[in-house]
Amino acid sequence: MDRVEEMTLAFQRGEERGFEYFYRSLYPSLWFYALRFLKDKQDAEDAVEEQFIKIWNTHETFSHPQVIKSWLYTCVRNYCLNKLKEEKRRADIRLIYANELEEAEEKSLSRIIEAETIAEAGKIINLLPAACREIFYFLYVLGYDATETAEKLKVSISTVKTQKARGLEIIRTKIGITPKDSRSNKQKEFGERRRKVDWANVWSRLTSGLSVREIAEELKVPVHHIADIQRKVKANPNLIA
Repeated sequence: MDRVEEMTLAFQRGEERGFEYFYRSLYPSLWFYALRFLKDKQDAEDAVEEQFIKIWNTHETFSHPQVIKSWLYTCVRNYCLNKLKEEKRRADIRLIYANELEEAEEKSLSRIIEAETIAEAGKIINLLPAACREIFYFLYVLGYDATETAEKLKVSISTVKTQKARGLEIIRTKIGITPKDSRSNKQKEFGERRRKVDWANVWSRLTSGLSVREIAEELKVPVHHIADIQRKVKANPNLIA
């Protein structure tokens, strides 16, 4: 029995260590997922925590990790849509809500992939200087463009662009990305490994219940690379035929 199976069984039995395992592993991406809907940190926290309380109250009915994950994402999504509908926080909320219902599966998958990717990137973003970090938060977490970010933070667009460039340069340095003409052997090997990823194998792992992050860690490639494969294969299954 591997660790995930052990923790799933513990969760089903009502053991606190099982709850703690899924809370720690899923909370970050669920929070980012809720934040993309609600645009408010506290509201996103409330959305996620309420669903964890609900699922824990019926823990005995969950016997598979993927079911736990899917249930939480679905409930967080529904909570957010209901909250937006009730509060009418945006002028076009009715259109957004209608579109979400009509394209539920496609949009939810896209936002789940995005949330998991941002959760990983957030570990690096948190290392940025305060000014960069705040601008990255608005640009990459909340999804605002440069103009909207400048308006929200009451700074010039040039400041936003400058801090964005500075932040990207810091991130490149921290993760070891250098210009193409001076890439190290290690980076070249990494590129080769990325190109050799078997898409069919990735898709098989995804459909078996493994998360984008788990597959990326196992294959030693960026999370966004696996997410990109998932998106492209979903749009065109012939890519792995």
